[in-house]
Amino acid sequence: MSLRSEICARLLLPLIVTFLTVLTVFKLSGTDLHFAKYCAEATLVYAAVLLFPFIIRAALWGIFQFIVALQMCSIVSTGIYIVPLTVMNLSSHNAIGVKAQIWLAFIFAIVFFPSFFAIFSTKNVKVRKKIYVAAGSVVGVLMIVLAFTQNSVLKSTKHLAKAVIHDVYFVPKQNAAIREQYRKPAVVSQSLLETAGADYFSPDTPIKNVIVIFVEGFSAEVMDYKNHSSRNLTPTYDQLYKDSLAFDHYYNHTYATYRGLRGQLYSLWQYKAGFYPDVGNQGFGQMDHDKIKKLSKSGLVSVPAILNQHHFNTYFLSNELSTGNMTSYLKTFAFTRVYGADDLG
Repeated sequence: MSLRSEICARLLLPLIVTFLTVLTVFKLSGTDLHFAKYCAEATLVYAAVLLFPFIIRAALWGIFQFIVALQMCSIVSTGIYIVPLTVMNLSSHNAIGVKAQIWLAFIFAIVFFPSFFAIFSTKNVKVRKKIYVAAGSVVGVLMIVLAFTQNSVLKSTKHLAKAVIHDVYFVPKQNAAIREQYRKPAVVSQSLLETAGADYFSPDTPIKNVIVIFVEGFSAEVMDYKNHSSRNLTPTYDQLYKDSLAFDHYYNHTYATYRGLRGQLYSLWQYKAGFYPDVGNQGFGQMDHDKIKKLSKSGLVSVPAILNQHHFNTYFLSNELSTGNMTSYLKTFAFTRVYGADDLG
């Protein structure tokens, strides 16, 4: 092999390795939707890091491959790049099981380590100053364009970092400000569960109370009355079933949370979800309150609206703050009042 061929081989090795490892991950996950885009992105990043001295080059390439390895773990487990909700739920990582954690650690290892160590093949490569300036300008512009391209590692990571910084740094400050100004209403100060709200929820009222409990991710199949297993996993729900009017073959025909609430209380499919991983497509959980109200205007009738017509007072107890998007979203459902978590103490 000639000296020139050897240098070319050394230069291309890190890029070839990352292409092969990422392609392997895409094949394992059953998707190759973003692979061509990743190849273009990795090529630009690699061209950029080659312009720097070796120590900086290795550090930058290592950071990029670390990000790529994390994103590939997400591709394998969810089919998409990492979303902010994944980061917020990291404390519950044990819920996926030991086998899944070992598998993801393996995916991370095969993506990160070969690609990172391959950069050492370029240790003796130096770029001339003229080439550095010319190539650096072109690569810089292309990388900026790529950073705003849909479904790219850089854009997904940029959006993720922005969302996490907001949730970690700004949201606690907002919540602290709300708590500082908040004063519990009298009903909370009295609060025995049996007496709180007795004026509204009394067995002596001429009409029966209607209480709907939303349990996300729950199924009747885990209850004894349905599976006849006598495991006693949900004794309270089983008792409610025995003492209540119950319906079989009742399903929510949509996804969870935002769509799920609309599906249950309007009996319809909601096109827009709560959250999207890309900045250009905002869900109800990401948009401002005025936009939520605007998008939720319709001539459709909700269950709360029907109950209101029959002289019920309808309330929803939300687990989010009264200033949150979920609470603002629920206020469009025609409830008499929506209580946030801060309203309930």
